[in-house]
Amino acid sequence: MKNILLSAKATVFALLTSSLVFTGCGDSTKNEDPTPQTQNDPQYASAEDKRKDEAFDQAIGDIISRMQREMSQIQANYTRDPDVDFARLTIKHHEAGIAIAEAELKYGKHDEAEKLAESSSRAQRNSARRLQEFLASHGTPEPASTEEFAAFKAEMDGAVSDMIQHMRSSPDTRDVDIDFAEVFKRHHQGIMKMSSIEIEFGDDDEVTDEAQMIIRSQGQEVIELSKFINKHGYPR
Repeated sequence: MKNILLSAKATVFALLTSSLVFTGCGDSTKNEDPTPQTQNDPQYASAEDKRKDEAFDQAIGDIISRMQREMSQIQANYTRDPDVDFARLTIKHHEAGIAIAEAELKYGKHDEAEKLAESSSRAQRNSARRLQEFLASHGTPEPASTEEFAAFKAEMDGAVSDMIQHMRSSPDTRDVDIDFAEVFKRHHQGIMKMSSIEIEFGDDDEVTDEAQMIIRSQGQEVIELSKFINKHGYPR
């Protein structure tokens, strides 16, 4: 388990570092706190683009709030079984990811971003299904020791809090596709950290194997999202 944990942490670090390299090559003039735009503002290509951008922003805010609320309910009622608690949190994470992807498909217009949304949605649906099957077959939760659970809880709660904070602070531009890529990247980075915690504290091979798959698959998506941001660029 120790070797697996070190490998998982190294993978998370490598993937997050590579994503920073990609986004670091982009336009340094990105607008992280844009001034509200008027309907006739020439920075929007059309009134329809403005409407879609505002609708997307509202949808993402609602999705993050719902995820935070539902994860908080799980955290307030931990079973003290790291495998079960991770599975329950991850299902909520994936449900939010699927909703973000659906918002991109509804309001975005760039083919590459839409393909990334579709692919990620399928992967997260499959991962959520496997975790639901685990919960259905696992039976009574198997609580960890008091000391081990306290360590798990501290790390997992911190990872969840960081993910939500980072998603809320994601850049808000006039480009739906860029905004999608930025918030989705932060969403994925959060579960990669949560998965490394599961590998450290979990005992069930079915769930720790899922955590490793999540790190690999969502880590690769972080790289693809970063490439898209770097290639597509921020609106000027």
